[in-house]
This record gives sequence, C-alpha cells and structure tokens, in this order.
Amino acid sequence: MELPTATAVVIAVISLLLNIAAVLISRSQVAVARSQTEVQRQIHRDSSQPYIWADIRLNPDDGATLDWVVGNSGPTVATDVTFRIDPPFGDIHPLTSAALERMAKGMASLPPGRTNWWSLGATYDLVKSTGPQPRTITIDATGPFGPLPTLEYVIDMTDFREVNVRPDGSLHLLAKAVDRRPSVKDVAALTGALQRLAEQRAEDSSTDE
Repeated sequence: MELPTATAVVIAVISLLLNIAAVLISRSQVAVARSQTEVQRQIHRDSSQPYIWADIRLNPDDGATLDWVVGNSGPTVATDVTFRIDPPFGDIHPLTSAALERMAKGMASLPPGRTNWWSLGATYDLVKSTGPQPRTITIDATGPFGPLPTLEYVIDMTDFREVNVRPDGSLHLLAKAVDRRPSVKDVAALTGALQRLAEQRAEDSSTDE
C-alpha cells in the first residue's frame, strides 16, 4: 500500500472514530437531559401531592384525655382517604367509634389545611397497661396524579404514660365559664384558667427578655 493511500485510510478511520464518539456523546447528553426532565417532573408531582397523616394527641384543653387527629398538610385535595388502626381501640367515645368505622371504609375527600379532632377518652383508661401497646396506622389516599404510596407507622400508647399533664390556658375556657351563672366549680375553673394564662404570660415575657 502506498504511503498516501495508507495515510488516507488512517485519516478515514480516525474520522469515523470521532463521528462515533460524537454520536455517543450526543446520546449521553440526551439521556442526561431526559433524566433531569424526569427528576424535575417528579419534584413537581411530589410538591403538588397531599400529605395525609393521623395522630393520637393529648387534648390541649384538659391535658387528661386523648384525641384522634387527622389532617392534610399538603397543597392539594386528597380523595378516597382511608385510615385503618390495628388493633382497633377498645371502649372509646361512641361517636368517635362510628367515625373510625367510617374512616376505615373511606372518606370522600380531605381538603388541604384541614385538621379534624375526635375524642378517644381519658388517658388513664386508654393507657392502663405498663407493657407495649402498639397500634399500626395505615393510610391510603389518592392525589391529583393518582394513588399515593401507602403510609404505615406505629404509635405506642404507652408513650403517653408519665406525660406531664399541662392544659393550655384558653380564652375560650374563660368564655365558657362566664357564659352561664357561675357555680363554685365554675369559679374554680375560671380561677385556674386565669392562673394558667398568667403563668403563660410570665413565661412568654421571660423568653422575650
């Protein structure tokens, strides 16, 4: 093979390799762009999904009873919302028992920002045992992009044992106390509410300083 011919072949091979490399790089860039687009799309979906939750909380008014609380902290409406509790609560308020049965079958919708409360009963009745009392909460719902992943977690009722009972001072309680002719019990409740409000004001003032 003559030298010019060999040189031409080498140049042709190098050109072919460069073209192949350019095609591979182009395909890689397209794949990266598609991946970034999918990530952005997923971020948008996640940020637009409802966030449904359920909790057991101390009642803020008396500090001695427990409430069943559900809410939607996301930005969109959730539909076909179900809450299941295993094992179910025993002897609780009948209205709450009916509400829990309805929630297990499914709620039509739960708008964003909504929080609903139901009374379960006295803490000492619900947390009698000293051993573990786990209850598994399972939540299913549908968002604007389809069914949400099933959310499942455990709440142990014994976590409420030895909790400091400290009801919040409330102007609502004061209004209730003076809304009718006060009895000795009402006066005591009013005095206690005023004292708690004064303590909270003092704590807030010391914190600000």
